[in-house]
Amino acid sequence: MLFNEHYIYIMASKSGTLYVGSTSNIISRVYEHKQKLVEGFTKKYGCVRLLYYEILKTKQESLIRELQIKKYNRKKKEELINKLNPKWEDLAWDWYIDLLVTQPLIHRKGIPRRSSSGL
Repeated sequence: MLFNEHYIYIMASKSGTLYVGSTSNIISRVYEHKQKLVEGFTKKYGCVRLLYYEILKTKQESLIRELQIKKYNRKKKEELINKLNPKWEDLAWDWYIDLLVTQPLIHRKGIPRRSSSGL
């Protein structure tokens, strides 16, 4: 990721619900979606897999492109994804591995926090 880049992206749920968004920091934004940190569509529908993204030069370009893609019908969005990612794999599957290794376990349902002694 370089400074002053802007991104449009498509996230999907396991059931195939699609979400189109834009950001200037795709790594942080995708993390927020994956962790369901922001109330809204992606949290409600579980859109946690990054299937597609484009890099644009300006915020204005990214907002225009985002609106353009949001107007696409489902078939056209699928065609866009299939050009870059025909298997619909999560393009960000390995972006946060370092966080999992270096950070203590986060309290989630059924997973207790790791104690300071490491046990």
